[in-house]
Amino acid sequence: MAGGQALGPRGRACGPWTVLCLTLCAWACQSYDAAVLDERLRAATVDAYLAVIEDDFGGLAEAAVSVPGLSARYRDAAIAAERPEAFYGVLRQLLAELDDPHASLRAPARFWEGPVALPERVAVMAEGDVVWLAVPQGSVRTGAELRVALGGWIDGLEEELAEGRAEASAQLLMRSALAEVGTGAPFEWMLLDAIDGVPIESAHAGRLLLPGALGSVVEVSGAMAGEPATLALFRNSGSFTSAERGAPQLVRGPIALARLLDPSLAIPPRRTRRRPVDMGVVEVRRGLNRILRRDGRPVGIAPGLRAEYGLDARVLRSPDGKVVAYLRLEDFQALEPEASEPAAAGPPVSRADLVDGLLGVMAELAKYDDWILDLTGNPGGSWTDLGALLSFFLPESMGVIPHVGCAVREELVWGLIPTRQRVLLRQARADVPRVHPRNLRVLVDQDTASAGEITASALRGVAGAQLVGERTAGAEYVTGQFEAPDGSILVVGLGGGMLAPCEGFQGRGLEPDLRVELVTPSRSSLPPVTRRQAFRLEALRAALRSLDLASP
Repeated sequence: MAGGQALGPRGRACGPWTVLCLTLCAWACQSYDAAVLDERLRAATVDAYLAVIEDDFGGLAEAAVSVPGLSARYRDAAIAAERPEAFYGVLRQLLAELDDPHASLRAPARFWEGPVALPERVAVMAEGDVVWLAVPQGSVRTGAELRVALGGWIDGLEEELAEGRAEASAQLLMRSALAEVGTGAPFEWMLLDAIDGVPIESAHAGRLLLPGALGSVVEVSGAMAGEPATLALFRNSGSFTSAERGAPQLVRGPIALARLLDPSLAIPPRRTRRRPVDMGVVEVRRGLNRILRRDGRPVGIAPGLRAEYGLDARVLRSPDGKVVAYLRLEDFQALEPEASEPAAAGPPVSRADLVDGLLGVMAELAKYDDWILDLTGNPGGSWTDLGALLSFFLPESMGVIPHVGCAVREELVWGLIPTRQRVLLRQARADVPRVHPRNLRVLVDQDTASAGEITASALRGVAGAQLVGERTAGAEYVTGQFEAPDGSILVVGLGGGMLAPCEGFQGRGLEPDLRVELVTPSRSSLPPVTRRQAFRLEALRAALRSLDLASP
């Protein structure tokens, strides 16, 4: 759900007269060289970010921040940051204050040709009002201990690393991976307070501030087992971007990232090690399989839809024997295959295919009074796709999706390119039948965001659904994508939001009607991915129990 525009020389969303003045000034002289990240370009870039936030970001009030305050805290630091990774680190700190899960930046390949690296397979997770960091046991060490490990990893590679050779970076990745840092060892949990001294108040802020340059070190602090702790983490996994490769690849582990850096690198055979069976992990998988597969009856869905949207439909049984319709969408966006990977078998899936698939699913499930819509882990995606799903549940009298977005439009006027804001309101589909569940439960969690949250808010506001799970991410607005003077890409929420009687949620998320809580991470042996599966299992059980208590 994104619009986009290029920024003017100082990054402002420009009106016609502003564009005229800026164009004339640009003809007379250019105040910076876009190919050199010097003080002038850094100043132009941070001013561009601040201008976009002031003119276009819709969540300043919700985040309780002001542009003058942001400028006072970050402008001088950004201009003084001579190294690219330090400069983009300051910009990430600025974005973290917006409390907008949509907010992100992508550094330009001309200044950051290598990977944007993440630390050693750590994972950030919110639990209520606190933030936890899952750290592999092999990474729980002080800065002094990490320096010793690094000394062995870079032995013989110092000169090549100093010259920035990709082959040397690949060797460094291999050595850190073969030392089994973050390759599947059990996790420790830290109650996260700060990253490199910057206080962390949300999981999104943690995810913004953890990335950096490959092979660099990031310091995290908080409490482990009730005791204060400060750890040094080595950045040895992440996503790769370059001028030749285009958009960043998906996040890769150390060995996969090494292959991207140096395709000729000889990968040693994987060392298999028998690990004790984690019965907690086994029990979570068994629990989900028991409810969804053993006791549930699948509804036919085309394999392409199942793969692209994570679409799943079943008929379940509650503990008291009620028949329950179950529908799950993992996202609202068909996956784009990576250029480096072979195309998936079969024809591509279109939005028309999604509607056709939903028509078949709804025809079979419409006869049931009790429903569960599972949106856990749904990060959002296409506004069109969420409209296709919501149209089935909206009253016949409601002709629009109850969410308005603000987007930016460019037009060519007298050879100039002024930008204007427009309001987007999507009509509900009239060509699909409506379903009217008597009791509708929507499963949500902290990873339910954007289009997923819009769906949940709309169903609670106009279809009487109850939300089951935990507070959602808080990404309410349609996004805009802007190119700054340095070539970096800024993404931020533009504005708009839910329409009455639906609830707004920018920056704060949707609170569930029925909250589901697990034991704190430090009291559980579950790794991060399985912990999210365990949450989904408990939310599903809670929804089934609540349907048993609902009026027939």
